[in-house]
Amino acid sequence: MMPDVVEKPEVGTKATSVTEVFAGIFLILIGLLLIRFGFFFAGALVAVVGLVVLAF
Repeated sequence: MMPDVVEKPEVGTKATSVTEVFAGIFLILIGLLLIRFGFFFAGALVAVVGLVVLAF
C-alpha cells in the first residue's frame, strides 16, 4: 500500500504562493521561447520544471 503523500506545511504566506505562480508561468514561457527558437529539449525541460513549480 502506498503511503500518503505528506502535505507541505503551510509556512509561507500568500505572497510566496503568488511568487511561485509567477515563477512557474515565467519558466513555462521561457521554455516555449526556447522551443520556438529550436532548442526543443532544453525548452521542454524548462517548461516541465515550470509546471512542477506550479503544481507544488
